[in-house]
Amino acid sequence: MLMFLRISLWLFSFWGLQKGIQRLGKIDSQLSYFFTACSIILCLYFGAYLQALAIVAYFLLISGILLGILAFLDRKNTMLITFSVESSLLFIYFVILVSVLWKTNLVHYDNFSHWATIVKFLVTQNRLPDSMDTIISFTSYPMGSALFLYYTTKFIGYYEPILLISQAFLIFTCFYAFFACLKDRTRTLFIMILFTGIVSFNYFNIAIRMDNLLVDFLLPLIALASISGLSALRSRPIMQAIYFVATVGVLGIIKNSAIFFVILVAAYYLYLHLTKESKCSTRTHTLLHFLLPVIAAVLPSRLWSWHVSHHFTQSKHQVNLSEYQQLFQEKDASIRSTIHEKFLHTVFSFDTLSTQGIILTFALLIISYFVIRLYLKRQTHLLRWIVIEALIVFFYYLGIYAMFLFSMPTQEAIVLAGFERYASSIVFFCLGSSLFVLVRTFDDLLYEPVFAKRTYRSFASLKSKQLYQISTLLLVFCSLLLILSETNGILFTNKTYDTTIPGQFQAINADTMELNQSRYLVVSADKSSVDSYLVQSVGKYTLFSPNVEARENFIMDDKEFNALLSQYDYIVLLDDHYTFNKMIEKLIDHPLQPGVYSVTKLITK
Repeated sequence: MLMFLRISLWLFSFWGLQKGIQRLGKIDSQLSYFFTACSIILCLYFGAYLQALAIVAYFLLISGILLGILAFLDRKNTMLITFSVESSLLFIYFVILVSVLWKTNLVHYDNFSHWATIVKFLVTQNRLPDSMDTIISFTSYPMGSALFLYYTTKFIGYYEPILLISQAFLIFTCFYAFFACLKDRTRTLFIMILFTGIVSFNYFNIAIRMDNLLVDFLLPLIALASISGLSALRSRPIMQAIYFVATVGVLGIIKNSAIFFVILVAAYYLYLHLTKESKCSTRTHTLLHFLLPVIAAVLPSRLWSWHVSHHFTQSKHQVNLSEYQQLFQEKDASIRSTIHEKFLHTVFSFDTLSTQGIILTFALLIISYFVIRLYLKRQTHLLRWIVIEALIVFFYYLGIYAMFLFSMPTQEAIVLAGFERYASSIVFFCLGSSLFVLVRTFDDLLYEPVFAKRTYRSFASLKSKQLYQISTLLLVFCSLLLILSETNGILFTNKTYDTTIPGQFQAINADTMELNQSRYLVVSADKSSVDSYLVQSVGKYTLFSPNVEARENFIMDDKEFNALLSQYDYIVLLDDHYTFNKMIEKLIDHPLQPGVYSVTKLITK
């Protein structure tokens, strides 16, 4: 019951903030939810630098509650919550997903190496990490999405399902913003095209899925939501500039690699400026109106770079030309050739999921182009967009290729570690942006071009109306199948959770929210998980200590074994490790069950 009350209070507060922003900015609800989430992140971000992270969080929560109460008391609000076709579809989708995520725990390696660990640190410490906080390994990673998860778990409670639902909530605010790009929101077919595109992301999202906190899925969604809003606000330059600063500012602090998507959104913003300025405006004025918001939007990411350079001497994945040069020199000609051949083979293989997504995107664009030109005999700019999409894909893949050569260790580079995860980001962006273009293009081709005159009879013939209705129903059916596919995939992962390393830690109740410096030795018979540092990463996150080591090999004499144990404060036994228990029996005359044991008590026995 207490959990339900906390969730209800948080949702009411967010709704209150959204209502306040919607009224103040006079923007549609499709954009106001996403804009509110971005505003919360930026407020927390700047508050963290002022050593007031918790204070700002409480201020936002209380302000949201007060604004929500005012919205209820305002008699002008005839409809406190408006329901449309798109919002209803997304709400149903979100409820289905939440019902699954509510019983889901973190499993993916990267959750424990950084994304969940940083949220846990923020919740317990209420500040940004510095050089003394060795629990955080990837210190160059910005705080963007982690701050939103912090804001949620700070008041609802730190639970892994809440983390996942909070991330999904942020993602769905992006989805809702997509629909702002529609010219006519009464056309159900166009709504279903976008919604089917959204749920089709699940098919290409297998490498990431929505049951983890990784941001490779979030990056293109924020970029698309930003583009959709910029398009919808093109007649309101001041609000458009504010929206650009907020959304791109957040995009830049999600991850360092977000710079590619920042450039794409900025390029679109420049395009809007160049095409909407009046004839009396000079190029200087146009560039000035464009550059000022861009400078403001990149300030958050520049501020983070300053923070990293002044508080950390060295950081994983930090931009360092000397480090890049060293990693490149470690790869001789044969290794570079192997990477090159494997990269090309992967990119051009039809078995590669991201390649399938790229092919689908261009197939939709090319088929639509020929239908419009040859069948409908109308003019279209789709060919220009096909060229732009091809350039975007080319430069993004070039960036991935350079990453394997310059910034990735040799052992990971030769197997193209994480390729599918990185490549899927551009699939989401290209597919989503292409759907934006297609729905707007086909809207211009409708029988009745004037929105105000469109009714249920606004069709060229009865046959075209039947085709419209059948297409809509088919998209509804396809969307349902894709949603079930995603939820079933998560449910399947949940069934095997107890056998995973995170599941083994949970089984022995080793989790703590108190940051400590105790020394832990984690014992596991799973050699591959120990060698891949999975056990160590999960241990650091769960035990909340930077001094965690994992070991599988205990073939040693008694003296070495005793010396090894004396280096630690606690032993964490995850499973029935035969060799370890045989060695420990010499100290306490009986084997240990999985659990956490004080080394001092074991030795004194």
